[in-house]
Amino acid sequence: MTEKIIGTARHRSIDLRAKHIPVPNDLDDPQRIGRGAEHYQAMCVGCHLAPGIEESELREGMYPQPPALAEHGIHDPKGTYWVIKHGIKMSGMPAWGKSHDEQSLWDMVALLSALPSLSENDWQALLDDSGTAPTGQGHGGAGHHH
Repeated sequence: MTEKIIGTARHRSIDLRAKHIPVPNDLDDPQRIGRGAEHYQAMCVGCHLAPGIEESELREGMYPQPPALAEHGIHDPKGTYWVIKHGIKMSGMPAWGKSHDEQSLWDMVALLSALPSLSENDWQALLDDSGTAPTGQGHGGAGHHH
């Protein structure tokens, strides 16, 4: 019950703060999604999982549990952007806006919009393209040309 009340208050608060954020119209750009995958792999997988990653030791010890974004995805790009930028107080969600520019934050939103539709193979291919594959092939930089 407490979690439900806090969750509802949190969603209302985020919606209010995010209401006037302009959303880029290229969130489906494969380059954006590729860059987002690189950030997500580095910063988010431990708590929010990814295609083919069902659980993590870090996530298991968290209360409340962070959403499994590979499964549920996001419903509101504005609110998601706001959360990634500002974090959520009194939770494990950090504010990435202090260390990442606007483009990087929107790249992560783009990736999250696509994430539920990605298979494990799609996810691995994105990581391979961005040079962040767990196989340690270094930085290929394929996803960085404009």
